[in-house]
Amino acid sequence: MNDVSIPQAIQLALGYHQKGELEQAEAIYQQVLSIEANNSDVLYLLGLLAHQIAQHDVAIELISRSIAINTNFADAHFNLGNAQLAMNQVDDAMLSYQQALSIKPNYPELLLNLGKIFHDKGLLDQAEHHYFQALQHKPNFLEALFNMGNLLKDQGKLDEAKYYFYKVIELHPDFATVYCNLGSILQQQRNDDEAMQFFNKALKLKPDDEQVYCNMGNIHSLHGRTDEALSCYQQCLAINPEFADAHYNQALSLLQIGDFLQGWKEYEWRWKSSSWQIDSRGYSQPQWQGESLVNKTILLYPEQGYGDAIQFIRYVKKVAEFGGQIIVECQTPLTQLFSCLPEIKASYSLGEAPLTFDVHAPLMSLPFILKTSLHDIPESKGYLSVQSEDIEQWQQQLELSSEGLNVGFIWCGNPGHCNDHNRSIPIDKISPLFEEKKIKFFSLQVTERSKELENIDTNICDLSSKINNFYDTATIIMNLEVVIAVDTAIAHLAGALGRPVWLMLPYHAEWRWLENRLDSPWYASMRLYRQQAEGDWVELIQRVKTDLKRMA
Repeated sequence: MNDVSIPQAIQLALGYHQKGELEQAEAIYQQVLSIEANNSDVLYLLGLLAHQIAQHDVAIELISRSIAINTNFADAHFNLGNAQLAMNQVDDAMLSYQQALSIKPNYPELLLNLGKIFHDKGLLDQAEHHYFQALQHKPNFLEALFNMGNLLKDQGKLDEAKYYFYKVIELHPDFATVYCNLGSILQQQRNDDEAMQFFNKALKLKPDDEQVYCNMGNIHSLHGRTDEALSCYQQCLAINPEFADAHYNQALSLLQIGDFLQGWKEYEWRWKSSSWQIDSRGYSQPQWQGESLVNKTILLYPEQGYGDAIQFIRYVKKVAEFGGQIIVECQTPLTQLFSCLPEIKASYSLGEAPLTFDVHAPLMSLPFILKTSLHDIPESKGYLSVQSEDIEQWQQQLELSSEGLNVGFIWCGNPGHCNDHNRSIPIDKISPLFEEKKIKFFSLQVTERSKELENIDTNICDLSSKINNFYDTATIIMNLEVVIAVDTAIAHLAGALGRPVWLMLPYHAEWRWLENRLDSPWYASMRLYRQQAEGDWVELIQRVKTDLKRMA
């Protein structure tokens, strides 16, 4: 230091710093500070160096000292924000970035980082504004283009997102992740062949990308290529054994081919899967693992829809074999129905069950706990019942046909279900069934979609105004010769009552209906009608109509 001035020393240190020779740079910075303790430039540069070697707390202290001396230095505020962000001090980082922006409004990297914070907070409009501003100042800013694409994808603006991803590819054709993201968009748009092309490009650039294998597995699964789907999930898990999405999707494929023992085990990963929208209960009491329940109370509860609850409430008889008392918490429209099961001490609406129990279990974990295989599904011949006097009361109300068949039907399920567009049938498509004059039809549809009956010219008994819960529907079903239904809770209800039920399935049916079967091991009274081609309800309805005419 004796032979050089302080400005020369700083330039020498900066040269080392820029070449990545950080030890030499730090030594000189420290020497300068020993002479000029309040040199704001050196405090900043030394703080920047500390941030680069992950000493973020040191970086915050040094850069803050620099800013206290020189408050009008945008880069210092920016890198203070970076160090704070690295310490997960998100709100402090945002303030630092905003201070930098007030000094230097056209700072693309700063706008990008602010956009990322807003994005992570779910403030998508603000994030989009900052990404857009960053690109205004730096049109070929690769990271901003990529983040904008991801943001638009998150907003469901898929075509706009594709535009930004294609721009990224133009600038950086070897960026594997952008091919994966483009493939995901095409997958959502049901352009599966093109999606596969992008996934394969991604794998050529990054052969160990578990997300790509998982996405490819999902496409294979959707198209009924279960072996290929399982192969993709296994490749994914070989890379990352803790990837919950792959475990969960693998579970669905295993269950679909009837490998229940392994499938139920994998299905327990659902709680960690990003595609799972339901949180575990978080009770202080332990989850039941199949031990004795003598002198204990167990709480059973659903985690999904009505149909799932009806399908898996069958397990109360098996649980009862372990002793103890069973209480059930379920959706309110199911409480009266489930109360009829003699094994259940009490049935409560969701959120109303007392917390004085010893263990608990979700209904859909019971097959795993009880080690159910394809060949020992309990109670397939029916397990729900209703009071005989209630059946008789409905018999008087329904004005049943004494000469022909009395048929219940339901053509659509919950419109909020992610697969409703595939499993529900437009009312005009199902209307050919009603042409048979010897059959009296009863609509069991209770949602707003029951009003669709007004759009067809036919004499159907609409029961929507008379049905209050699933118990009412059950008593009606007990008066009918057959129920014709899409994949919704009423199909489960009819099967659980042991009544004949004809289930109309889309080409790609849910895992619970297995593959290529015309019957169901879950319900002995159920007959499956599967689409022969994707989306073709017309041919399926014709088969149902033919069989119904024979039955009449």
